[in-house]
Amino acid sequence: MKRQAFFVALLGVSIYISACGKDQEINFPEDDNPLDSSGKSIEVFYDGNSSTVSLDKLPTVSFNGAPHVKLSDVLAAAIPKKPIAQLQISDFVASDGFSPRQKSNCDDLLPVVGATIEQGYIEPVTRNLKWDNTDYPGCMSGRDIIEIYVQETGGNTPSKSIETIYTNTISWEQFDTELIDSVAYVKLSDVLEAAFPGKQLQVVDFIGPDGFSPNSSENCNGLLPVVGATIEQGYINPLNGNLRWDASLAYPGCMRVNGVAEIWVEVEN
Repeated sequence: MKRQAFFVALLGVSIYISACGKDQEINFPEDDNPLDSSGKSIEVFYDGNSSTVSLDKLPTVSFNGAPHVKLSDVLAAAIPKKPIAQLQISDFVASDGFSPRQKSNCDDLLPVVGATIEQGYIEPVTRNLKWDNTDYPGCMSGRDIIEIYVQETGGNTPSKSIETIYTNTISWEQFDTELIDSVAYVKLSDVLEAAFPGKQLQVVDFIGPDGFSPNSSENCNGLLPVVGATIEQGYINPLNGNLRWDASLAYPGCMRVNGVAEIWVEVEN
């Protein structure tokens, strides 16, 4: 999901603290609200919602001779009520759509949990992701990270977003369409099958461009996950991404997401 960001020049002050047995320079910006958009930002998705974290409003530490933002600080800014120990990162997505889960030698390294999150750093100008004291292969050090997917420790890992499907895997031209009320739609089941062939999936949430999701509505969260034959009754307009359902389901309006930006799925047990 992309949101417009506005640049604000900030004047920082420096202090020194001892961390992990060595001195680190910590630079604190004057404006301490990291959820205000400014400069380069990263979208953090958690529990069906998202937060835009501005990197230049977070403190930096010196890592490999350059200022970096700690990955744990990014999560703390987006999800302040959850200790890092209770969170795990299920995926990172770069501006070109790349994610570690696309590589077999990195897929098994996710989710990232606990002390390993504390070893992650993001360069605030390039948004490049780096790690300290890990044996991670190159596919874990993504360039220009724009999205981070987070869940509670021990949760089921959601799969790729529809944004990744758009840019890397699937083009709408490959799908057959069906006319509903004189409008052409692609079947939701066809989109999921093209992304994850042969998998029995359930949809745990849909995310709109404004961050809205059915799971965030009391009228709809009881209707998730969407499984089996119900998935077959879902349709997406390929021109605008609007999600609709067969009228026989009598779903409330909160299940009709306009401009779907993400689809979160799990493999059925």
